[in-house]
Parts: sequence; structure tokens; C-alpha cells
Amino acid sequence: MPDVPATLAESAIDQITEDIVHGRLIPGSKLRIDELRKRYRMGASPLREALARLHAQGFVTNESRRGFRVAAVSKEDIREITEVRSLIELKALETSIVLGGKEWEEQIVMQMARLRHTVQSVHDDLVHLDPGVDGVHEAYHRSLIAGCRSPRLIGLQETYYDLAKRYRIVAFKHTPSKQNFLERHEILTDLVLSRRLEAALAELRRHLDLIAINLPDDLHA
Repeated sequence: MPDVPATLAESAIDQITEDIVHGRLIPGSKLRIDELRKRYRMGASPLREALARLHAQGFVTNESRRGFRVAAVSKEDIREITEVRSLIELKALETSIVLGGKEWEEQIVMQMARLRHTVQSVHDDLVHLDPGVDGVHEAYHRSLIAGCRSPRLIGLQETYYDLAKRYRIVAFKHTPSKQNFLERHEILTDLVLSRRLEAALAELRRHLDLIAINLPDDLHA
């Protein structure tokens, strides 16, 4: 069987992931190849490759002889995701604080300014994770760990950020206010830039825990 062109498989991964995290593909729903071909206008081979890789990442499940489904959501799942994120991001942040130089600091300052401007432009007191806001938010968090000099850690952070995104979108329907959201990120930024290692790691851990804390009882609310 010939190799699936990476660009097609990666395009399929990006599109399916986006639809999963934004709830356009419902948790537990079956992912039929024929339906996906029509939805994404591509062949079966890159879609099968994408589903296999998304299964490895935890976005979909693969039931023996019953095919792929969108992974279910649960509070147990987000707690596990948060634990793994903490292992990855705390290590990456610790290494970044030790090794990061002036360019790393400047990127954090720039991304914090972008985040502040984007959030303050929202015409609502609550922060809603539309693609524009979330893209800037993700870039900010990536900047914090960019000084770790480990493409593998950064890649893992990106995967688990996306896994948590489904839950973050639900949590953000109820909280936080723009002021609270920005204050939390300003505090984290100041601790990181001042190289206060233990305090910065503790603040990042609190930051990551907030998704599970702010989830409603009904995850589909």
C-alpha cells in the first residue's frame, strides 16, 4: 500500500480535530469513512491515516470491528488530561525559565500584549473562545514553553492543549470575566519573566486546574 501523502493526512487531522473540539462532531458519534469523504472532500486513505493518528492522540476511539468514534467527554477524562498536561507543561516551563534568553522573554511580552488586546476587544464581560481568541490564547501558552528547546515537549503540549479545548470551550460558557482572565495571565507572565521558578510552576498548575474546576455538572450544557 503506498504511503498516504503527509499533507492530505495532516489536513484531515486538522479539520477533524477542529470539528471535534468545537463540538461539530458530537462525542460518541460514529466516524464513517463514506460520510467523512463527503464532509471533507478527500479520499479514504488520508482519512484512515488521520483517524489512526487521532486515535493514538486520544481524540477518537477505535472499537474492535465497530470502527472509529469521537471520544466521549467526562470529568474523569479532563482530570487525566490535566495531570498529563501538568507533567508536560511544568517541565517545559521549568526548562524554559532556566534556559530561555532575551528573545524568549520578548515573545512572551508580545503574546501577552496580543492576548490583552484581543480579549479587551470582545464585546462582552465574559471571555468566549471563538477561533480568534483561542488562537491568540494558544500562542501565548506556547510562548511560555518555547524556551525549553525541545520540539517533542512542545509537540506534546500542542496535542494536550487541543484535547483540553473541548472542555475549555464548555467551561468558558460560564466563566471567566475578561478582568479575571487577564489578571490570571498577567500574574503568570510576571512570575515567569521574573524567573521565580517555584511560584511560576505553582501558578501554572493552578491555571491548568481551572478548566476542571469551572466545568458544569452537565458537560453538554
